[in-house]
Amino acid sequence: MTISIGIALTLSGCGNKPDGHRDFATPSTLCGVEFDTSELVKFLPSGKNLSTKEEHPGKGITQCRVLIDDKLAASATQAWQAEGSTLTEFSAGQTLKKIDHAADGGKYVFSGSEAFGSADNCTNPEQANRRLFTAVQATDSKHDDSDAMKSLIESYTSAVEHSNACR
Repeated sequence: MTISIGIALTLSGCGNKPDGHRDFATPSTLCGVEFDTSELVKFLPSGKNLSTKEEHPGKGITQCRVLIDDKLAASATQAWQAEGSTLTEFSAGQTLKKIDHAADGGKYVFSGSEAFGSADNCTNPEQANRRLFTAVQATDSKHDDSDAMKSLIESYTSAVEHSNACR
């Protein structure tokens, strides 16, 4: 299922523009998770249309793929793991680059283009004895900004903790 969130804001040009111009609207949600996506936009390439595609690649895993002109640009993931799993273990299985920053006593780990979080304030009776982790990854982004990625994972993880995933 693909959900289109973006609309063209201008009528000029087509395809990706080398100047980094983005013709798509900034979404306020990613696959139903409402949060401040302004930091995410910094990591997205130029283009005309933004859409998202929600996938469930495994039990307890929800992945929201962000597509710009039908090409993968970023993803946001929620993954239930066995109780006792650590953020380091979760991120090691997915990381694209070296993770060189941590915040909030290890609740978040991040680099300039991807981040991982632990939804510590999350319980769900359907996920007994499991722990929820989050991830935001900017695939092949030319933008590298660890402060923006930290802000993005904090915002996304907090929104997930207040979503239906944690009820």
